[in-house]
Amino acid sequence: MLRYSRFVFLSSVILFVLLVSVARPMAVYADDGAPPPPATEEPVQPPMEESEPDGTPVEATEAPVVDEVSMTEMPVVTEEPAAAVTEVPVEEDSEEVTIGEVLEAAPEGTQVVVLDENGEALPLVSVEAAQIVQSGDPMWCPVGVTPQAGVGGCTDPGWNGVVYTNYDPTSFVDLVFNYLMNNQPNQAGVIWIERTYNSSDEAVGVTPFNMQGGAGNPFSLMSQYALTIQGGWMGDSAGTIDHAAPSTFDGNALQIINWGGNVTINDIEFLNTGAVGLLVEAQGDITLSNVDSNGNLAGADLDSGGNIDIHSSTFGAGAASGNDLLGLTTAAAGNTTLFDVTASGNGAFGAFLGDLAVFGGPITVSESHFDRNGAIGLAIFSGSSITLSEVTASDNAGAVIGLAGANLIGDGPITVSESHFDRNGFGGLLVDSGSKVSLSGVTANGNAFYGANVGAAGSVWVSHSYFDGNTDPLGEALGLGIGSDQSITLDHVSASNNEGDGAWLDAFENATVVCSQFQNNASVGVDGWNVDGTFALDDVTFGGNGMDYDGTPVFMSGGCKIVKGKGKSSSSLPFHIVPVSGGEQIELDCKSYSGTKLILPNGDRVILPCPIHDTGILTGRPADQLPAPLGAPFAFASALEVQVIRNGEVLSRVNIGMTIDFKIPDGMQGQEFTILSWDAEASQWVEVSGGTQTGDGHFMVTSSFTGIYVLVTK
Repeated sequence: MLRYSRFVFLSSVILFVLLVSVARPMAVYADDGAPPPPATEEPVQPPMEESEPDGTPVEATEAPVVDEVSMTEMPVVTEEPAAAVTEVPVEEDSEEVTIGEVLEAAPEGTQVVVLDENGEALPLVSVEAAQIVQSGDPMWCPVGVTPQAGVGGCTDPGWNGVVYTNYDPTSFVDLVFNYLMNNQPNQAGVIWIERTYNSSDEAVGVTPFNMQGGAGNPFSLMSQYALTIQGGWMGDSAGTIDHAAPSTFDGNALQIINWGGNVTINDIEFLNTGAVGLLVEAQGDITLSNVDSNGNLAGADLDSGGNIDIHSSTFGAGAASGNDLLGLTTAAAGNTTLFDVTASGNGAFGAFLGDLAVFGGPITVSESHFDRNGAIGLAIFSGSSITLSEVTASDNAGAVIGLAGANLIGDGPITVSESHFDRNGFGGLLVDSGSKVSLSGVTANGNAFYGANVGAAGSVWVSHSYFDGNTDPLGEALGLGIGSDQSITLDHVSASNNEGDGAWLDAFENATVVCSQFQNNASVGVDGWNVDGTFALDDVTFGGNGMDYDGTPVFMSGGCKIVKGKGKSSSSLPFHIVPVSGGEQIELDCKSYSGTKLILPNGDRVILPCPIHDTGILTGRPADQLPAPLGAPFAFASALEVQVIRNGEVLSRVNIGMTIDFKIPDGMQGQEFTILSWDAEASQWVEVSGGTQTGDGHFMVTSSFTGIYVLVTK
């Protein structure tokens, strides 16, 4: 078992269990399993039966907009101008009426005319007129059939020239909870919803749209088959989707419960529901694409007996649109995959992935963001592997003591690459693996209490990563802590300017540290006292620590060429040192070098470690070429601008921390320095935390943002 003599993981795991049990919102189901159908003067007739207009006038809040039959630029039903017009009485408190009711209420003899796209009248008996009248949203069609009313098995609202006999084609509620619930299809299907649809127009209050499957429930037959709900439909028979205009469920949560088949939700937003915006429980797979769920109690809760796949979706987009409690929770027996997902600005938690009871399959998260949440950004539980790539979990408040910005707990290997866990209120990254752990291109800087805390039953490999400037009111902040039942390797790692140890290592086997730096830590640079095997320091830089190292290390100098870990090797090449006059485009070569160091004539420099590649530019900036005055109490000392260009575009951020390194100007030694960066989006200077003065007359800081930096006195 792991020996966490100073960093106890078990308490954090137990706390996780408690938090998941109380934080995950519970679904509240309606007693009858479905919301009421939209109010009508007469109930919608079942299929094959037609209702005759009786001429009874209908009260309405305003003159009916007849062209709501189709929300696209298709021809609409209208009244012929020459026909006699009967005024409809208006009452302020009356409920909105449907198109079918308006037509049914029309006096006998009222003429109905269908116009084409040129405004020309079509015969009511023509195929063109029928297609125009019967287009609209929503519509159910079998999988593989493009949406056209009554064609290929698609539902038909039943237009008889005066009234819809099956369902109102503008109403999701009428289609699903009246027609489909009473005429359940026995095959996989798609519900097409036009991009202009907004559930708040249905006047059904905050009733959740609850599609409950399983034996004895309203959708017992239909739930045995796959269901897709496709928003953003442009209303055409080709099924064209406008991904920039998702359909809207505003004030109405969607609940799909006990579904036997796969469930897919595309191009829909869930807003201001006062509950869980989207709740899906399915025995099959769950897939979400271009789904936004913001301003709710919680964004989405997904429980799958198969796989969960979410991409290009948002569950809390910031402080103004975050969910009250949490953004996203998932539990899958199979794989869970997130790509391009944002769960930020929620009241407590960004995302909980996995279930302690199920402890399901592999979980993979890439190019996703879990920032600025009230407690933590990301928590993952897996009975298999966990993989993160290009993920951020930064600036989370850390209101729950013991939990970091990102918390990864799994039985299998855990791999994290090119990801950032910075400025969190309680720890940057917490990892606990029943197998091996690999961190590459990771930053965990400026957090409270610790940068990264790693425990593994297997080996731990950390390369090209930064754990700098972590603080603790108690003075015990740790940059990087590792406990391994096997070996530990640190390759090109920085753990500096922490208010405790830079790195603390506990290994049953060997611990090797190569080409790394541990400077200006309040306690020990590298503590290897608990390493049972060989504790090797190979080309390690120390300076300004309370104690450089603890334990009995073997010192080596391999020139930072090759680092060999257990069963594998990693090329650790020297830096490419390039003097520049300013403004030159320099190739960042990660094949021959482990990084590039650009040096200006005055000694200011920037270190761009691999995997930062493509083209780098370093330019000096005089005081009169800054974008704005510095303001009190800061005084100018030196400035530079660093740019990284990839595919012709200037990156605003890189995937690993750069070292911004100023040479203190002559005559200014001994003063108090800090570094400011220019925030172009906010148009203001921001002080960069974690700066440190070195013994060779430089002042440096680690940052992953490109742009303008200024060395100032204060």
